[in-house]
Amino acid sequence: MMEAKADMDMNLEQIKPVVGWIKGHLFIFVMSLLIVLFLGCGWYFAGGLNTQLASDIDDHKKNFQKLDKASKTSVTLPMTDGDFSASGTLNQALLDSLDELATKMSDDVAQAREMVLKHNGDPHFEDFPHPDYEGRQSGKPREGAKRLLVPESEFPNPPRSKRENLSNKIHSALVTAYDEMLDAANAGAPPTLESVEAMLLREQSRFVQTDLRKTSRDELSEAELAELTSKLTQDRLQLYNEQASKITFYGTPRAFQLVDSPFETKQDHSLAEMYTWHWDWWIAEDLIRAIASANSDPSSGKPMTVVEAPVKRLVSVRALDAPFEIESSNRGGSAGRQRGGSGRGGAAPATTA
Repeated sequence: MMEAKADMDMNLEQIKPVVGWIKGHLFIFVMSLLIVLFLGCGWYFAGGLNTQLASDIDDHKKNFQKLDKASKTSVTLPMTDGDFSASGTLNQALLDSLDELATKMSDDVAQAREMVLKHNGDPHFEDFPHPDYEGRQSGKPREGAKRLLVPESEFPNPPRSKRENLSNKIHSALVTAYDEMLDAANAGAPPTLESVEAMLLREQSRFVQTDLRKTSRDELSEAELAELTSKLTQDRLQLYNEQASKITFYGTPRAFQLVDSPFETKQDHSLAEMYTWHWDWWIAEDLIRAIASANSDPSSGKPMTVVEAPVKRLVSVRALDAPFEIESSNRGGSAGRQRGGSGRGGAAPATTA
């Protein structure tokens, strides 16, 4: 035990110079210790600093991208004569201009809506939102010419009890409406081939038996046959001229795409198809009204004859598809329109002469 104590005292004696040096050079010792600790832990702190630095750089990059995007902001508004586009930095002046433009466009749409409803005969063209059926029973007088072919209580929301026969009722009214529309515009058809043939046979018989005193055409000489041909040609042209002097232009319901009678075809038609019949009829009304106006005398307003009128014949009319999807219940048809040439329909493009 005495030996161990002696060894400890010897070790302390050896350490005393070191401790004394440390006390005399404390600052150097502390700095040296910090350097050693920094070398040991520096890799850890360096990794954290690099991560933070990379994150800061990425954030700054995103902010610069936002600034660049803001300086190139573009705004596009649909216009009737082409899209309106503006680009640049969003500012209050640009926002005010866009607000003014949007207000003007809204006013134009409202004016167009009112004009269309008024033209279509809706007495509630100023009401917005547009009233439903119950709200429209106010007794306001109708303006314009657009109307339904049946009472509004039956279409487009018919009661179940009237749904079964509705297509027949609307089609019958539709055929009558086209006839009345053309009659009001003083339209008509040229003499039929049957009537022309009957007239020519009568005139031939009268000319041969009365003027030439012959029994039949077979007894005529070549000169007499030539005279007969000339006479019948004049009679035929006179018949056409007489008919042309009675009407303003040639036009019949066959020029339009009228569906065959559901009563005859036994076809069922959806409410959307029956609305398309109205749609085509309304378009036809505007077209016929325009032709009648063009064929009227500018001074007196009286209708001209076919010979004088600029529009002499309506060959065919095909309306564009209605602005909604329709699943036709007719086989081989579209939106309840007749595609073939049978009946009163037609499928040729709109043509006038």
